[in-house]
Amino acid sequence: MLARSITACLRRPAATLLVFAVLAFLGALAWRAKRVDAIPELGPPLVLVELAWANAAPAEMEERVVRPLSSRLRALPEVAEVRGSAGFGHGAIHVELVELAFALPESSRAQLERARQRVEEALRAAASALPRDAVARLGAPATALGQVFAYTVEGPLDLGALRALQDEVLAPTLARVPGVAEVASCGGFVTELEVSLDPAQLAGTGHDASSIASAIARELEAPAGSAVIERHGLELVVRAVDPGLSLRRLENLPIPIARAVSTLSTPRASGGVPRAQPSGLGLLPNVRMNAGDTGHMGGMSSAPALDAEPARGSNTSARDAASSASDGSMTFVPLASLGSLRFAPGSRVGALADARGEQVGGFVALRPEANPRAVIADVKEALRALNDPTAKLLPAGVFCAPFYDRSTLIDETIATLTSALQQELWIALAVVALFLLHAKASLLVAATLPLAVLLAFLAMHLLGIDSNLMSLTGIAIAIGTMVDIGIVMTESCHRALVETRGELAPRKALERAARSVALPLLTATATTVLCFLPLLLLEAEEGQLFRPLVWTKTLALLAAAASGLFLVPVLCRLFLVESETRDARTEARRSATHALLAIALGLFAARLELFQLRPLPAFLLVAGASALLFARLSSERLVSIEANPLARAVARLYAEVLTRALERKALFLALPAALVLLALLAGLGAARCRAPLRALLGPRVDELALSRWMDARFPGLGTEFLPPLDEGALLYMPSLLPGATLAETSEVLRAQNQRFAAIPEIARVVGKAGRAESALDPAPVGMIETVLVLRARADWRAGLTRTALLEEVLAAARLPGVSGGRGALLQPIETRLVMLSSGVKTPLALRLRGRPRDALGRELEPGAAVAVLDAAAQRVRAALRGVPGVRDPVVEANGGLAVQELELDPARLAAEGLSWSAVADVLQQRFDGASIALQASSGPRTLRVRSEVRSRPAPLDEMAELELTGGQGQSVRLASLGTLVERVGPAMIESQDGALRQHVGFAADGIDEGRAMARALEALAALRASELAAGRADPLPPGVEIEPAGRYEAQARATARLAWIVPLCIALIFALVALCFRSLALSLFVFSAVPVTCATGVLFVCAWPALQALLFSAGLSAELAAASLHLSVAVAVGFVALFGLATDDGVLIGALLEQRFAGRRAASVAEVRAWVLDAGLRRVRPCLMTSATTIAALLPLLWSSGRGSELALPMAVPLVGGMLGELLSMFVVPVLYAWRAERGLARAE
Repeated sequence: MLARSITACLRRPAATLLVFAVLAFLGALAWRAKRVDAIPELGPPLVLVELAWANAAPAEMEERVVRPLSSRLRALPEVAEVRGSAGFGHGAIHVELVELAFALPESSRAQLERARQRVEEALRAAASALPRDAVARLGAPATALGQVFAYTVEGPLDLGALRALQDEVLAPTLARVPGVAEVASCGGFVTELEVSLDPAQLAGTGHDASSIASAIARELEAPAGSAVIERHGLELVVRAVDPGLSLRRLENLPIPIARAVSTLSTPRASGGVPRAQPSGLGLLPNVRMNAGDTGHMGGMSSAPALDAEPARGSNTSARDAASSASDGSMTFVPLASLGSLRFAPGSRVGALADARGEQVGGFVALRPEANPRAVIADVKEALRALNDPTAKLLPAGVFCAPFYDRSTLIDETIATLTSALQQELWIALAVVALFLLHAKASLLVAATLPLAVLLAFLAMHLLGIDSNLMSLTGIAIAIGTMVDIGIVMTESCHRALVETRGELAPRKALERAARSVALPLLTATATTVLCFLPLLLLEAEEGQLFRPLVWTKTLALLAAAASGLFLVPVLCRLFLVESETRDARTEARRSATHALLAIALGLFAARLELFQLRPLPAFLLVAGASALLFARLSSERLVSIEANPLARAVARLYAEVLTRALERKALFLALPAALVLLALLAGLGAARCRAPLRALLGPRVDELALSRWMDARFPGLGTEFLPPLDEGALLYMPSLLPGATLAETSEVLRAQNQRFAAIPEIARVVGKAGRAESALDPAPVGMIETVLVLRARADWRAGLTRTALLEEVLAAARLPGVSGGRGALLQPIETRLVMLSSGVKTPLALRLRGRPRDALGRELEPGAAVAVLDAAAQRVRAALRGVPGVRDPVVEANGGLAVQELELDPARLAAEGLSWSAVADVLQQRFDGASIALQASSGPRTLRVRSEVRSRPAPLDEMAELELTGGQGQSVRLASLGTLVERVGPAMIESQDGALRQHVGFAADGIDEGRAMARALEALAALRASELAAGRADPLPPGVEIEPAGRYEAQARATARLAWIVPLCIALIFALVALCFRSLALSLFVFSAVPVTCATGVLFVCAWPALQALLFSAGLSAELAAASLHLSVAVAVGFVALFGLATDDGVLIGALLEQRFAGRRAASVAEVRAWVLDAGLRRVRPCLMTSATTIAALLPLLWSSGRGSELALPMAVPLVGGMLGELLSMFVVPVLYAWRAERGLARAE
């Protein structure tokens, strides 16, 4: 089938070229239409649920809302985990979904939509079981990583006016941008209508705060007051003009009161407190207009009609009240006589500030399926339109200033990888030209690269794979392998045309040459592809990050294989075959082909905007240069390979080395064996390699001087999850003590911002205290999130490193009473990922999880359980202090909030004719007042009505003196109904799958994260052992377990998955090699390249910091390397990619050795070595070219220092090092094959 396909393509060159040209054009269009982002969609697929229950304590929120809802949502299909948080009056639930295996982005988005529908249905079903005022609603269809843009609203207005502009103009405008999920407001304050009632004036009126608030609401939400009547055969609109919202209007609002309260029989609420009509229904005058003409009336009134439906909770009907008013038992007083009215700042849950002071701003969240770069561009265009002074959409002097823009990161990461790809293309072309010294053959090989890349883009578009850092990295690390296919095919065709000149028709020679290498090439490609596919089984964040890389590398290699097997022979026929007749028709066809290729190259250059030119100049330059080059090359003739000086030099050197290796096989094979042993020592470390000796001789072997010397020289590779991506911004997230007010937190925020702004490398500082108006942000009031936008690296002070800058930022952030440290200083995306995946905000943490129990095994109530967890976490934190490599251990205490509680006595309540709910209502109205959301008729703004607003609870003695009206109308002191106490309660309660949790966060200091976590766990184990040995209680209370969290949790998960993925990849490689040769011995010979290349890859990783220092001194790298390159998932992926390449050269040489020895028996050892040497010489040039192009093509990733190179570099380092060791397979396979043949000859003799 493969041979017939190659023959068909050679017989129909025009059709073949047309098919590939169309596919390339479609690929260019697909690249332009792709969704572009900096990194793939990371983090678990989440459905967010926002909870609200006004004035509910955290313990009540946890027990009555969060816990039952979490249990219900955990039972839904495809739910992996449910995390909840309960604060004062608010909460949130994160529903994490099960990840789909081998899922493409479109499948994951469809799963998310299904889950959102299920969660919404579950919330509707559970609504009746929740407390009356509790609200559970679905959050915006976005993830925490979806916050791609943030801005401040600045101008000469006060914070209230700026916030009104944000809520009424900016947020709705930006929310209409396609792809925007929500625009969350933060900072400033929402204007509220505050009614401060005078208790003395209110007494005896039969009203309370709730009824006054309802009366105001009814007044402001009156019907439209319009009607259509007929007059003289025409319609006439009759309407009353709404006077709008004003204090004067509300001050004159008539409030009904009884003339003689003592004689008025007022029905009481269930708790015994007099409950007047909450909205004053029927107690306001009826102002119904009646038209003399026929028509219909729209309920025009300045106050609610008497026959209106009474408000919820009313115990007096409107008609009864109207009748009381008509018989003279009621009178009306203006609202102003009962208290004062004013527009005042409302209560806030968050604040925004920069170095100058408080600001107002917004956070734009993206829908999961949206194109981030396109959406951000549309958002910025909308802001430019709003900022345009000629449009007058905003008041004079008001403007929007972005302070976080993900598009900068997107553009810089894409530019870094695009630049690396371009450099790889040119380097691969130079290497091929150097080895072939034939321009046309070199261009044929080079032409397959952009074509394969475009075909890969087309396949990515069809599969829904986005363009991002990782997908482009997949193409970047495949470039060297992609060109290998074209090299081998072109070299084989070139040799066949030269050797069969005059003996065989060119097309027949090309068919024979293409068929001879097609199966080895296909096997090598299949080996590379299939051994990489198991990486699709990676899960969670690492799977989401590397699946696009796996897909794009696979698609690029398949595209390169298709173009190499089917297109390259056709191009060789068109460009390498020399025409004897050179008639006009042949020349015309050749010229047309040249023109088409020139146009294709020009389009490719225009698409990539090569040389920083605009599309049209780039097209004209490249297409014109290509046409001139093709015209010049048309006269080039084929020359013998032996005429190439480089080929002759390589052949002589190879023959000399291989001859000596064949003569001294044992000595030569000791070299790869020594490399493997040295790599084990360097990678595992001397201590781990010494474990067998330690088990045999005891621990005293570690005390030897040689052991200590080896431990210092060979510490082993450290471990981490992933190297952080340089985002160009920092995010500092300290916390204040529980109970800190928003004003106190804002003051700390402003002080920190001023210190940060003094650092020259920081371009802008904007911080948030508390939370924004979004379910994506459940932060407590005492949490600060400060975004530090960094200047470009070229603008930093000379010699300043990133590590030194971080230390300077931490020094500026130190303030008394603020817990932060190194673990709180990360980057925006990095922090969101850690918080999203494990619920912590530090890179490393120990998680205490469970439901603490008492001595009888009963679960503690939430408040007590949180206190127990906090105490245990503080003991763990104390144990981590002073541990080498563990820095800034911190506990964000969830307890510690001062709470004043009234413990009511049921017997006393019953004696006074009161209920618990009645007392609770009185307390809420006395200290917080009644709150109602309004939609004022004068505009689309929402106002809140409050009475008796207090900023903080009253002292105990003031609470004790409160008086209530008993069931018989008697006056009852609150202190007589129970006991007033002040205690410490939880400020926040966090849960995970029904279990409470607490974290002890920390950062690694001078060591890798794996060793830091190991030392932390050792310190914890030592603490528990010492406490138990001393007869004291276990630091971990009953019902609580401790486990690693943060990035280490992801690292452990990835390590466990890679522990069987890597062996699976190796087994696939061996199976494919064995299937190709059907010889166990030869398969083992070829497979021997895998441990050798792995060893050289490990050694190269260990030596990389020193090598990068050389690059830095030579000016090829912009920054010095870290202390070491740790073993991470990225490095492991690089090794897996290396395994797929390790056997390529061995397969080519082994296939030719089998052909040389097939059906023949050597007569002597000399003849065996001669045949082996001949086979090696015939394959040394293509093998060396493929290895050289692979290594050279990866070099731009090694010296690249642009944004995004942090993730590409760890994959490239083991690949380059391993490919250097792969060159040994050109000697190892022939030596082992000769050893087997010589042994067979000896046995035969």
